[in-house]
Amino acid sequence: METTYAKRKIESLVSLFPETDAVFGYGSGAFYQPGYDDKTKKQLDVIIAVDNIVEWNKRNIIDNPTLYPLLSKVFYSRATEERQKNGARICYTSYINAAGETFKIGVIETKDLISDLLNWDTFYLAGRFQKEMLTVKGDKRIEQANKINRYNALTLAFLMLDTKMANTKEEVYRSICSLSYLGDSRKKLGAEDPEKEKKLLKGSFEFFNSTYLPDERWSINQDGTVSVNCVELEKAVSKLPVSFKSAINDAKRENGLSDLTSPLIRETIANHLKKLNSISSKKQTRKGIYTTGVGRSIRYAGAKLMKGLTPKFKNLKVRFSNFVKHSDKINADDNGKSKVKAKRTIVKN
Repeated sequence: METTYAKRKIESLVSLFPETDAVFGYGSGAFYQPGYDDKTKKQLDVIIAVDNIVEWNKRNIIDNPTLYPLLSKVFYSRATEERQKNGARICYTSYINAAGETFKIGVIETKDLISDLLNWDTFYLAGRFQKEMLTVKGDKRIEQANKINRYNALTLAFLMLDTKMANTKEEVYRSICSLSYLGDSRKKLGAEDPEKEKKLLKGSFEFFNSTYLPDERWSINQDGTVSVNCVELEKAVSKLPVSFKSAINDAKRENGLSDLTSPLIRETIANHLKKLNSISSKKQTRKGIYTTGVGRSIRYAGAKLMKGLTPKFKNLKVRFSNFVKHSDKINADDNGKSKVKAKRTIVKN
């Protein structure tokens, strides 16, 4: 699906809705990713930032009742702010059919989105915005917060790499892609494409080049490997959100570490990310039953599980095909040997 087409469709959808602060598209519906094509039916993923999530959702189900299942309408008409903000402070509704397309819509208050980008409260939206996003309607406050979010994501990506290895630019970008999936409950359950980071990187490589380069913290050598400026990296760590900065400093102090290259630092960051991602993804999954409806939730979970299982089925198919070819070759060789043996027997007689 072309990006211009996706943007046009999202604009058509949003024209039906109450006033918004900002609108973004993302995922394989908005950008090219290997393994997907125009024949593959997929949802267009949309994030909408609004001033007041409770009032916006109430107004929207009144204006667009046919777009939402019954359980969603009941939830949005009665749920308190606390319930709607449970988890990652965003409410997702899947399989909304409008403007000739199918959408998955996430609604969040602008201040909550900005807070997650700056402070990594849940990392749920911060991790998403570290990757390529289609800006349908921009907001300068969100744009500025996301610059800081991406700056900090690169710092974390460096810290997660084994500096004893000769890392490449691709490995730095893959490290950024993987941050939001560490501890994600969907991936643990196999309800996510196991090759997602690889596909994201391949489809958005130019985005990563233009967003994360040039930067004073690193440079690319002639042989394609990466050199990290440790002095600048140390400075960058001091700019990380408080919880991450504290976790890293505590690990250094408790283990008597003098630099950031220790495997203990990587382990500390990974554990902190796993905890954040696990909590927010579990709560979002549970809340999704109410915001999307039981039927659509089952359908969505099934589609996610198929994404996770498809590469495994393909791998099994390839293995089986190779096994059959190998077996055929052995049979052919055995048949050939049998024929030769038979000819020798005839000659002897």
